[in-house]
Amino acid sequence: MVDRMKPTTERKRWVGDDDSPCLAIAAASIVRARQAFYTGTRLRRSSSLCPPIRTPSTPTQEYVRAIADAKTRVEQQGDPGKVTMRQLTLPLLLILGLSALGCSQETNETAGSPEIEVARLELPVVSGANVVLVTFDALRADALGLYGYDRPTSPRLDAFAGQALVFDRAYVAAPVTPTSFAAALTGMLPHRVFRGWRYEGEQDLPRSFAEAGYATAAFWNNTQLTEERGFGAGFETYRAYLSVTDEEVLDQALLWLEEHRHERFFLWVHFLTPHSPYDYREMAEHLYDPTYQGEYATTTTAKFDTDDPREAARIRSLYDGEVYFADSLFGRFHDAIREYDLLDSSFLLVSSDHGEEFLERGGFQHERLHEETVRVPLLIHHPHGEGAGSRTDLLYSQVDLLPTLGALSGLPVEALLDGANLLEPVPVQRAIVAEAMTDSDYRGVGILRGTHRLILNCRPSVEIELYDLATDPDESDNLETRSPRVARELVNLLRGIYQGDPCARLDDAVRGVEAAAGL
Repeated sequence: MVDRMKPTTERKRWVGDDDSPCLAIAAASIVRARQAFYTGTRLRRSSSLCPPIRTPSTPTQEYVRAIADAKTRVEQQGDPGKVTMRQLTLPLLLILGLSALGCSQETNETAGSPEIEVARLELPVVSGANVVLVTFDALRADALGLYGYDRPTSPRLDAFAGQALVFDRAYVAAPVTPTSFAAALTGMLPHRVFRGWRYEGEQDLPRSFAEAGYATAAFWNNTQLTEERGFGAGFETYRAYLSVTDEEVLDQALLWLEEHRHERFFLWVHFLTPHSPYDYREMAEHLYDPTYQGEYATTTTAKFDTDDPREAARIRSLYDGEVYFADSLFGRFHDAIREYDLLDSSFLLVSSDHGEEFLERGGFQHERLHEETVRVPLLIHHPHGEGAGSRTDLLYSQVDLLPTLGALSGLPVEALLDGANLLEPVPVQRAIVAEAMTDSDYRGVGILRGTHRLILNCRPSVEIELYDLATDPDESDNLETRSPRVARELVNLLRGIYQGDPCARLDDAVRGVEAAAGL
């Protein structure tokens, strides 16, 4: 039985983005909300003490500081909850029904229901460890043997899985590179930090590590990640290549690694492979049909389409060959890390910025928000070998990268984030979001909670899709009309997260700017 919390009556004035006086009261409400959420009690709203606070689509530094200060005051007065205030991320508050950040008094009452099931990542913190990220462009999880693929595409990554913790439910926040990277760097949904085709992140991963005394570097092979778009702002060394091979990117990254191996460092290497065009790779001959003589004998173009099953099979085989090439790049990098004796002092993460479609929705590549485009591999090697050879079904969203990686490295992460620190308890049934907003012909928002995925298509027309991944992993049976309650709950949750119409938020973020801006 949880003791009732006395409602606060404090009315101290706080200045936020809308000059609201309610942030102090909101902080007290957050504490009660957390206690209720983790102990199975019900929150009941009582009289409002002030007008609602509307969360800005892009929180400013003043807004973040006001929230952080309010949180600190409440923690200093005593913490009745089970986890720290940093666990209460914005989406979690909205799940709790605090879309106005608790701007009214609430009381707790026992609901008679079991406690909310929570889980966390069981990995120890290693303060000062090096951090290395290796990511591949358009690598879907199920293209790797370690995720069950029956073709021999990934011998080196499959072996590395024995030295790492493998995530079976890892998802990106966007199916396109620039928005995906913006989310990974900041812990925020893309529409908040990638606006008008420019990256607007401030307190992000490279800045966090640089402030902690790390050398920081990025070697990224994708034309979408240029300095002109703001992506290099937080790195001491930044290379976003426009027309070099992945082998050259690897060579440059290894030169930097050799030079800085005796320092504490944060290094991110991103390879364009296996993104299209998919080229024929001699090293992957075992993956190709030797009798094929069609249009795609040696390569695809950057954009392509076919409804011929034989041509589609060839395209997929060329992609598999690119995955095999990507695996060989990782093998070279891993060999260097081992040669420099850095494995025992480094977190090494392997992942992707998005997946790839092969006719699951009738097309190719990566525009939509289904499993094949938003589910990605994630492997984490711990410097002490913790979790090696094991797997977890803990739900991971790309916006969790900053708070979780910061926590693993002993860095303070105090910002108002959409992501969660997975070292602390998170609800097993929490919801995660992905956004598609960079394609001129398609926009949409997807939300995954439990086994249900709802997709709100904004363009070319507003439509809703609802799938139960437990019974329909291929997402072929739209349940929207047969499960209206679930659809309504998820749509309302989206409206809370976006503080209104999600489609309008995406339109506002794009601002009518063309994709080629800044290139």
